[in-house]
Amino acid sequence: MTSERKATFMEWPHPDSAACNVDSLSSAGFVKIPSTFDSVRCVFCRKELEGFDAEDDPFKEHSSHCPNCPFVIAQFPELENFPMNKLSDFLSDICTFQLNAYCAERTTTIKSLIKDVDKKIAEIERDMKKKHK
Repeated sequence: MTSERKATFMEWPHPDSAACNVDSLSSAGFVKIPSTFDSVRCVFCRKELEGFDAEDDPFKEHSSHCPNCPFVIAQFPELENFPMNKLSDFLSDICTFQLNAYCAERTTTIKSLIKDVDKKIAEIERDMKKKHK
């Protein structure tokens, strides 16, 4: 899997000699977001990061920006060598994490829509009261 992630970094601004190189980024779970200069996304938690300096440590950056990522919690395993008895739990953790993030995002959107509808209802009620005076 790391090699597939690494293949997404066709153009990366920092050299292989830098701490923030293609190998360390792909090992930290990231793929490069197409059509961006230095934006990456974790394939496990979907966290997006950008603005890397050459000396940044992708593992530390990932851990600090998304400490609840299942890949971070599992301490960045090489999935090719991951024990089968733990793989199922790990994949379940990823699904749970992504589902919870999706639900939280949708809940925020729905709450915002409800506020908008409540405002519109209040406007209509005010207009109706004005017309019936």
